[in-house]
Amino acid sequence: MAGWFADNNNEGKNNRYVILLDQDNGNAELARQQVSAVSRPDVANVYGDIYGANNSGFNASFALNGSLADAIANGHRIQAIIRYTSSNDGNSDYNDHWFDGVVLNQNVANMEKLQVSQAGIHVSGWHAADQALDRQYHYVILFDATTKKEISRQRVTLINRGDVERAYNNVYNSGKSGFSADFVMNDALRAALQNGDSIQVISRYTDDKNGDGNRVDYWFTPQAYNQNQAYLEDFSIYNGQLRVTGWHASDQSVVEPNQWIILLDSQTGREVARSKAITTKRNDVLAAYPNILNADNSGFVANFDIANTPGLRAAILAGHSLKAVARYSDDNGGEGHRSDYWFSAVQTPYSTQSAQELESFTINGNQIEASGWYADGRSVAAKAMYVILYDATTNRELGRQQIATADRERPDIASSNSSIANAGVSGFKASFAINNGSIMQALKNGDRLQVVARYTDDDQNGEGNYVQHFFDAQSFQSNNAYLDAFRVNSDGSIQVSGWHASNQTAGRPYHYVILYDATAGREITRKVAENVQRPDVQKAYPSVYNSLNSGFNINFASSATIQRAISEGHNLQVIDRYSATKDDNGDYVDYWFAPRQLAQ
Repeated sequence: MAGWFADNNNEGKNNRYVILLDQDNGNAELARQQVSAVSRPDVANVYGDIYGANNSGFNASFALNGSLADAIANGHRIQAIIRYTSSNDGNSDYNDHWFDGVVLNQNVANMEKLQVSQAGIHVSGWHAADQALDRQYHYVILFDATTKKEISRQRVTLINRGDVERAYNNVYNSGKSGFSADFVMNDALRAALQNGDSIQVISRYTDDKNGDGNRVDYWFTPQAYNQNQAYLEDFSIYNGQLRVTGWHASDQSVVEPNQWIILLDSQTGREVARSKAITTKRNDVLAAYPNILNADNSGFVANFDIANTPGLRAAILAGHSLKAVARYSDDNGGEGHRSDYWFSAVQTPYSTQSAQELESFTINGNQIEASGWYADGRSVAAKAMYVILYDATTNRELGRQQIATADRERPDIASSNSSIANAGVSGFKASFAINNGSIMQALKNGDRLQVVARYTDDDQNGEGNYVQHFFDAQSFQSNNAYLDAFRVNSDGSIQVSGWHASNQTAGRPYHYVILYDATAGREITRKVAENVQRPDVQKAYPSVYNSLNSGFNINFASSATIQRAISEGHNLQVIDRYSATKDDNGDYVDYWFAPRQLAQ
C-alpha cells in the first residue's frame, strides 16, 4: 500500500508505521510495518503550509500470510493506519490517520473458449480473485442453469498468465489464474444439451480438496444450446428420385448425430417417407451462424426412390402436396431423442397438369381396339400404365391391359407437352377380344363403352394407388344392311341376297333370313343363312363387328303361300336376323328391309 499523510501534529515524531487492522474482528491488529519517509513534492505544492508535507509519503508491502491472509480470505474489512510516533515500538506518543476500511474481494474472470463436441465440452479461460488466498484448490464446474443441477466438476492445475497479471496486477493470483478443462459427455451433459438447457461454467477456489468447503466462485454467463435453423434449397424430382437438399444447423446435433429428412402428406398430415440424409460440409452456414454448434456440418442430401416408397407414391398419385421435416436424432431409426425443424413451405415437386386424347376407339375384326395418349405429371410415382375397357351403361369393368413401357413412346407428345413429366412415354394401344363373355354381352346389349387410362403403383394387377382419366363413353350400337337382290326366279322361288352388319351381332352366332308378308302381317318362311364374305362391306364399315362375314344369299323355294301372296299383290319383306339361340326367337337383332311387291 502507498499514500501520504501530512499533519502539523507530526512534528517531533520521526518514526512512521503502517498498521493493518481487521475491522470485522474487533479491530484486531493484523500486521504493522515501520516505513521510511517518501518525498512528495506534489503534496508540498498543495499543502506547503503543513508540517512535513514535502516528505509525507509512505509505502509498505505485507506478506499475505497468517492472520492477514485469513482476514482477506474471509472477506473482512481491512483498515490501514499511518502513524507518526516518537517511540521506537510505535506504541506511545503518536499521531494516527485512520483510512477507511476496504474489503479486498476483487473477483475477475474471462471465458476464452467453450467448445462443445460429441466427445464433451472443453473450457478454458482465467479467474483471478483476491479471496483465492488460502484456497489452494481450483475447480471448474459445469452447471445446468435450467434445472439448477450440477453436471460435472473437475479439479484443474493453474496456468501462468502474464497477460492477466499485467492487466490486473492489483488482484491476487492474477499471474497464475489460467485454467483449462475437458468434460467428457456423460448422461447429465447429454440430457442438458438434448433439452436445450442453458449450461453455465463456474470457476471455484476452495480450501476443500473435493471442491466444496470455503470457496470463492465466479459464475460465467449461461450459454443456452437451443438454436435451430434450417433452409430448404431443392425439392425436385429427377429420374424417378425425389431429391431434397439444404441445411439444418441445430445445437442438439452434437448429441443427436443422425440426420434425417421426413416427408409428410400436407393433406392428411401423415408421414409418407423418411430417409437418412447424407451430411455435407457447409462453411457458408458456419459463417452465417457461428454460434450454432456443428453448423459447418449442417448440410443434407436425401434421395427418395419414389417407385419403392409406397407412402410417397400414394401421395403423389393422389395429387397431394408435401412438407419436409429436417431431424437430428440419437436413434438409427430416426426416433429417440430428436430435434426437428418443420419447413413451412408446402412443396409440389411434380406437375399436376394433364392432357390426353383418345385417337381411336373401334372394333377391328374380333377385337375392340383403343389407342391414344394420356400425359399426367403424377405419373412420376407410377410403376405401370393400364388401359381399362369399361361399360359405362352397367358401370362395370370389362377388361384391362398393361401397356409395356416400350409401347408407350410418344416423342410427339413430349414435344407438345414439355411441361408434363413423362409425356414422352404417355402413349397406349390396347386390344380386347370380343369373344370375352362380358365384352360380347356389352356389345349385344348396345351398352356405351368407355376407355380408362390409368397410372398405378401396382404393376401386377393395376390396382393400388393410381391416377386415371375416363375418356368419353362411346356407343357401339350400329345396324346397317343392304338388299342386293330380292326377286322371283323362273321356277317361282324367291332369291334374296345382301348383307347385314351390326355390332349387336356379337354373341348372336345364328344367322337367319326371314320372308315376311307385310300385307298379311305374318311370317311366310325362314332359312338358316350361311355367312358370305363381303370385303366391300368390311371396307365401308371397318369398325363394325364381323362386317367381313356379313353377307347372305338365300333361295326360298316356291310354295302355295308364296305364290298366293305374289298373285294377290302383297308387300313382301325380308328380315335379316342374328340370334343367340337356334330357334332364333329369343335373343336376337333384326334388320327389316323395306317391303316390296314382287312380280312373276
